[in-house]
Amino acid sequence: MNQTISVCVLGATGTIGIALTSHLIAKGVKVNAVVKDANKLNRLLLQRNIDNTNECLTVYTMDLFAGNGELANGLAKPLDGCCAVFNCASPKLSWKPWSKINRTWQHPITSLTKTLVALGSEQVIKPHIVSFCGPDYFDGYNTNLYFYQRWFSKTSRVLFPALQDNYDEALFLSNASYPNWTVFRCGGIKPDDAKQGTISLGKASNVAIDFVQDKSNYRAGKGYSLYAHDLGAYIAELMATKSMASVSQKMPYAFNLVF
Repeated sequence: MNQTISVCVLGATGTIGIALTSHLIAKGVKVNAVVKDANKLNRLLLQRNIDNTNECLTVYTMDLFAGNGELANGLAKPLDGCCAVFNCASPKLSWKPWSKINRTWQHPITSLTKTLVALGSEQVIKPHIVSFCGPDYFDGYNTNLYFYQRWFSKTSRVLFPALQDNYDEALFLSNASYPNWTVFRCGGIKPDDAKQGTISLGKASNVAIDFVQDKSNYRAGKGYSLYAHDLGAYIAELMATKSMASVSQKMPYAFNLVF
């Protein structure tokens, strides 16, 4: 058991958030879960045979995008003593620009990241800040999309700055003088393209994680074999073995991720 390890998961009811939370608890890592709806978290955990009274789980309820100016005060306690904080509160990633239409744009994700950096900088042992982003935000295209989709994805983010928040979030982390951060770029990028050098791994990244489980089916174009729970298991293992330093200050690709 790794009872001495404590982490904070923001948006623990999201697709990546719940996968990460459940795997961390299974590894015996203490999780401070920050959610808007505690009942939803309880339901999702029960589906994974985890009771909400588990000694490794502490739940904090708050709206991370309320825009009420109390973000720093609300996060101070959940972050206290944590060696890592996972920002899983971002909306579901998609090239479709209006997939974020229901989120409160007045309080962008960048504000959350800035708050995490500010709070983390005040601690003696600075927590590892981990965020998640889609690879198309960096290269301007995703090789699994048709040409017009890639063009629309790239152009829409130029015309509508509100759609660039995940991109801005990652760049803010990479440019901030903060020692411990990682941005996982998740998507259906073809491993062969990266190996042949046709896809740039981008700034501060020399790590490519190929999660493909059935390469024969994948290369035959018969779908994807990785889901968010595999990424959660991978990160939970890094935490349990205290190996997060291997991805520190990097933006690794998570190949073949579907959610």
